[in-house]
Amino acid sequence: MMTRNNAVVAMYKPRMKSKTLAVTFLSATAFAVGCNKEGTTSQQLDKVQVRKAYQSSKDGFQQARQWVSDKIAPRGGGSMNN
Repeated sequence: MMTRNNAVVAMYKPRMKSKTLAVTFLSATAFAVGCNKEGTTSQQLDKVQVRKAYQSSKDGFQQARQWVSDKIAPRGGGSMNN
């Protein structure tokens, strides 16, 4: 025969398991996110160098487009012999 305390424990046991599972899952997720580091110093420097090279090439292309547009339609309305 089940006493009142055993009935209460049996009634809340499934909820406790799901709460424990949820807490465990959230803890594991927080641990995994916390361990995701940016990488080594050399990898970070490589990223910076790639960004600088990209910006440099972007500026170069902009200058080339400007030079071509100046040759096609010179500013000031002068002749085409520049």
